[in-house]
Amino acid sequence: MSAVHHKMTSESTDSTMSLESTLSDEVPKPYQLEDVPFGEGAQGKVYRLKNDERFVVKKISVNNPKDATKHKDLRELNVLKKLDQHERIVPFYGYVPLQFELLLFMGFMKMGSLKQYIRNHGALKEARTRLYTNQILEGVSYLHNLKDPIIHRDIKGENVLLEDEDHLRLTDFGVSKVISDLTNARSDIGTFSYRAPETFNPNKPYDFKADIWSVGCTVFEMVSGTAPFESTFKNQADAVLRIGEGLRPDIEFNKCSCNLKNFWDKCFEKDPSQRPTADDLLANNDFLKQVE
Repeated sequence: MSAVHHKMTSESTDSTMSLESTLSDEVPKPYQLEDVPFGEGAQGKVYRLKNDERFVVKKISVNNPKDATKHKDLRELNVLKKLDQHERIVPFYGYVPLQFELLLFMGFMKMGSLKQYIRNHGALKEARTRLYTNQILEGVSYLHNLKDPIIHRDIKGENVLLEDEDHLRLTDFGVSKVISDLTNARSDIGTFSYRAPETFNPNKPYDFKADIWSVGCTVFEMVSGTAPFESTFKNQADAVLRIGEGLRPDIEFNKCSCNLKNFWDKCFEKDPSQRPTADDLLANNDFLKQVE
């Protein structure tokens, strides 16, 4: 990695932090961003580079340095800095802090999101769903098995990017949480229709098992061609109440194999302590191991 000369000072209620730019030698210098963004994530807009199609830049607006909530703007960067290169995670090539913006340099995934792929092709057959589910779980397993595990907290088709038709990677860590041995997550965060029941209880912490429920919802999205709970609820308050009570997406079981039904039963176990890990599913689930 090579350093370039930008600096941003960030203050929170209990610490002062200074960021120095760090960019991989692979990123062209000088770099030029396209004038118009081609995408948008949970925390910012995404731009192509004019002079190198291998990279995209996520531009995050940063609050006034004197704002006590400033550190929240750096959540995604703090997660990305903990990740090594992994075949199921969109590669991170460094960052440039500016006065009121943070530029995150990522690899460009030319086929776009899984959500867009489903929109273009319709509901996926089980064989392709199985391929993608295995790869999503490989990415989730990597995050959950880090020394300080990371809960993604927003797994869905929109945050899964296709490198090509047979290879995908997880992206958008803007609401992710690093879990130490002494802490679990409590924040009411993520896309509500993909969230696990336990994440709606403000009085109890939750852990990485919440991501497994979201994987189940993403598999539903692939097989049905629609987002989970589409047109199910009167309003968001109704959704929060009913999903918090353990409501699962309305699956048409007559269109699914027995092995896929079993997979969903595992993912949608209301009690997170009984829900399998990503490694459990990869090693033991018949749907994922099924041979066509």
